[in-house]
Amino acid sequence: MRHEGLGVLVGIVADAMEECLELEAGDTVAVVYDNNSSIVAQAIGGAAEKIGVKPVYINIDDYSRPLTRLPEEVGKVLEEAGIAYTFYVAGVKPGELPFRSTLIRKAIGLGAGHVHMPKATPEILMKLKGCRKIANIIMELHDLLRGATRINVESPAGTMLEARVGKYRWKASSGIIGRREWGNWPPGEVFTTPTRVDGILVVDGVIGDYFSTKYGLLEKPVTLVIENSIVTSISGGKIAQELHDYIAGSECGKRVGELGIGGNINIEHPIGNMLHDEKMPGAHLALGDPLGEATGAEWKCSIHVDLLPLRTTVKIDGETTIIENGKLVTKQAEKGDPNQQLS
Repeated sequence: MRHEGLGVLVGIVADAMEECLELEAGDTVAVVYDNNSSIVAQAIGGAAEKIGVKPVYINIDDYSRPLTRLPEEVGKVLEEAGIAYTFYVAGVKPGELPFRSTLIRKAIGLGAGHVHMPKATPEILMKLKGCRKIANIIMELHDLLRGATRINVESPAGTMLEARVGKYRWKASSGIIGRREWGNWPPGEVFTTPTRVDGILVVDGVIGDYFSTKYGLLEKPVTLVIENSIVTSISGGKIAQELHDYIAGSECGKRVGELGIGGNINIEHPIGNMLHDEKMPGAHLALGDPLGEATGAEWKCSIHVDLLPLRTTVKIDGETTIIENGKLVTKQAEKGDPNQQLS
């Protein structure tokens, strides 16, 4: 596997590993990838070797996909390797959420951490620069949000949402991931399970799950009407109908499971990849699974579909604006030019 600039990627990932993970020389990490993410897997493995850590590679395209469970052979590899962390960088296919969830539980059960990077690309790896600085911003956001009772979200495209929060925990995805923990890279999000959401969501950015791989940035917005956390209508052409059919196939697919607030000031433009785009300053919702292991929500769902509007304005309890037209306005974000500090 060769890629121009691979050495640069290896250096950035190695720095992030040292800044934000609990790794020591002699540890082992498992990189779970597929044929389309081999360059990313090589960069992560090279970074591990650079800091004295042994990589073990698992290509899930060696198995019949979509994977609906964790293959026994994969579980055995993780057990015998004595892993410190797993990295998931492969793509996703419809119906694979149970597999990914089981992989995370397996890693944590073995006392390891898990770095979740579905559909990661070399461009996304570049956004790992400045891991600790982004973590400071995310923890400030977490402090602002954890006492909130109401979040209002608007966008120029027509999003007008009110979310009631406070019953469930806010989880900070800061990028700092300890043993027996999991989180996303690139970092930059605080999320919870809202108790109630009402209003209109105009998705003019990207739709998660397999939709982002299939469609990337949307050419035409998809509009959802939400009443008491349930999607009551979806409009916007072919993709809207496909989304409707997908979430209708699950008993809880129309239910809002997540409200996320992105705060990575190093991510300025969407690229059509949800892992990357949801970390931009702004708000998004997800239908389906509420990520209850992180938020404390009691219910589960077989799907989790993120929905990202662009250039949102986010207010806490009708008083404090934390994001305005896609720009973060917290104290940490105001400390300097993000391009100078983080790019």
